Amino acid sequence: MILHVWGVTEADQERAISKAGQGESRNAWEFVKTERLKDIPCPINARDPEPNAIATDSGDNWAYVVYRADRA
Repeated sequence: MILHVWGVTEADQERAISKAGQGESRNAWEFVKTERLKDIPCPINARDPEPNAIATDSGDNWAYVVYRADRA
């Protein structure tokens, strides 16, 4: 899996990484690449994710989106 995380601070980014791996079905996920995004405002729209995103979420000052590693 490829993980894109955004956070205002490094701690917020770490929170996003942690949240992305939580969940019973995600225990087997291996993130082969993690890209940290720092743009303001947040470039990840968790309410309207890209069509090829398989998971996304956001909270106060953090967000993430997960893609398959073999995506085109």
